[in-house]
Amino acid sequence: MKILSVLFPGFTALDLIGPTTVWGLMPGAEFQTVARTPGPVRVDMGLEIVATHSFDNCWAAPDVLFVPGGGAGSL
Repeated sequence: MKILSVLFPGFTALDLIGPTTVWGLMPGAEFQTVARTPGPVRVDMGLEIVATHSFDNCWAAPDVLFVPGGGAGSL
């Protein structure tokens, strides 16, 4: 199963990490993190999580499109 997580400035890291941890227990789960540009994305608590792909080079048809919650960030 291909799971694509969309990251944006100010998202809540726990909203990404919790579900990803559970999905990661499923055999065959694959993950990509995507943002406007690849690289670090600052979460609501100031840490950074790396987007591995941009919108131009991520999976075109993932099985799951996941957007974690968060504050007033923007894509």
